[in-house]
Parts: sequence; C-alpha cells; structure tokens
Amino acid sequence: MNQKEEIARLRSTRPRDRFVRLSMLGFAFLLVAVWFTGEFEVSSFDWDRRMANCKRFLGQTLPFPVQQAVDASFSEKLRLGAHWFSEQWQLHGGQAFRYTLGLSVVAIVMAGMASLVSLPMASWRLARASPYLLPHESVARWRTFVWGVSHRVFRFLLILARSIPEYMIAFFLVVALGFNAWPAVLALAIHNTGILGRLGSELIDNQATSGPAEQRSLGASRLQIYVFSAVPNAFSRLLLFFFYRWETCVRDATVLGMLGIPTFGYYLLEARAKDRLDEMLFFVLLGSVAVLLGDLVSMVLRWRLRGNS
Repeated sequence: MNQKEEIARLRSTRPRDRFVRLSMLGFAFLLVAVWFTGEFEVSSFDWDRRMANCKRFLGQTLPFPVQQAVDASFSEKLRLGAHWFSEQWQLHGGQAFRYTLGLSVVAIVMAGMASLVSLPMASWRLARASPYLLPHESVARWRTFVWGVSHRVFRFLLILARSIPEYMIAFFLVVALGFNAWPAVLALAIHNTGILGRLGSELIDNQATSGPAEQRSLGASRLQIYVFSAVPNAFSRLLLFFFYRWETCVRDATVLGMLGIPTFGYYLLEARAKDRLDEMLFFVLLGSVAVLLGDLVSMVLRWRLRGNS
C-alpha cells in the first residue's frame, strides 16, 4: 500500500462526530447572522481619518520633552527621553512597581495558605466519614450524610470564590475597608483561594490510592494521611499552580488600581484624566515589565521543579 492509499484509508476511517460538525455549522451561521444584523459597515470606515488619528496618537505617546524638541538631533532626543523616564520612575513609577509586586506576593501567599487549609474538605477522598475506606470497615449513614453535606458546602464556597471577579470583590471591600491595599489583597486572595483549592483538590482526588490506603490500614488519621502522603505527592504540581496564579495576580493587581489603590492602574487613570498619553504609555510598559518579571521568576522555578520531579 503506497502513501496515497494509506492517507485515503486513514481519512475514510477517521472518527466522525455529528455533534461537532453541527456545532461548527451553528457557529458559522451565528457569525454570519451577527455580521449582517450588526452595525459592521466597512464601506463607511474613513481610513484616511483613522490613519491620521493613529499618527497623532503615536506622536502624543512620545515623552513630552521629545515632542517639544522637534528640531533636536536623535541623540538629544534619546537623552531627553531617558531623563524623562528617570523623572517618571522617581515620581510615581518606582512606588507603583513596588506596590504592585508587593501586593501580588502578599495576596498569593495568603491564597496558597488558605488553599492548603481548604484541601482536606474540598477533596472527596478526604472529606468523607472514613477516608480511603478499608474493605472490612462500615460507616454509619448519618456520618456519611454529614460529611457529604459538609464537602458539598465547602466545594460550593470555593466555586463562589472563584466565580466572582476580583474587581467586584475589591469594589465591595473598598466600601467596607476604604481606599488602601487591603481590599485588593483580600480580593485577589479570595479569588485565588477558590482556584487553588479546586485545582489542589482535583490533584488529590486523582492520586493513586495505594499509599494512603496502606497508611490508613496502619492506623493513620485523616490529618496524617493529608500531611504525610497527599500533600507531598502533589507538592510539585501544587507549586506549579501557585506560581502560575502569582503571574495572574501581578496582572490583576494592575487593574485593581483603577479602584483608587496606588498600583499601575491608579496612575494610568490619573494620566488619562490629564490627557497625558506619554505617561499612560509609561505605566502600561512598566506594568508589562512587572508581568514579564513575574513570568520569568515563575518560569525558572517551574523549570527547576519539573527537572526535580
């Protein structure tokens, strides 16, 4: 059988899913319907005016001294730009950078500690009347019922914590706690506790049961199984999730500054109110540097963990 015949055979025997095909056709139909029923008029798009606006916008994002020095040489513009960046860093940039990173670190550490505490009740293998039930054991029905209800209530709280956006949580906390760092810290911690708790509980539930069951037969308690078996076996992956969520905290801390918390978002809105596009771009780039720094640290640590796992 030559190559073409083999490809034709594989094509004819490939798995077919009618639901997937109908879903793709339905999606294409909705896309076409939205295009023709919405206000997407490409013909009325004034390209010349849009391009002029883009050029004006890009010109205003340059540092203000550079905008004023029209006839200056390129080296002089670089010097003026570097001096302007230094002034912006000393004025608000350095403070916003430290505040954003510090806020994200405190929030993710709180979320990590809270998720470790929540895992025994979030995992269905541990949150039962007799975890890793042995063949000769029997459990009273009322104990099974109580543990089942407790487990479901706890899982619901984790779902609720991660389903509410951080911005909404921080908005309500600002009303209660005022304009300081704690609304942002607690909002990020609550939201990420729900995410880390869910991911960690899934890791424990998907672990092999031979080790914990053997410890259970030797008389180990629920807490001992969790501390000395479940957590050590899942620790490397728990850390991977922890650092991944930390990267997200750095980004979310920037957005939460729009509530009045002095992170990048706060100074970004302030620059927008003054119509200073150069300062807006400065804080956007500074926020990107903070995210890249967090991503770099997370990447190195995750690479080390994968190498040691």
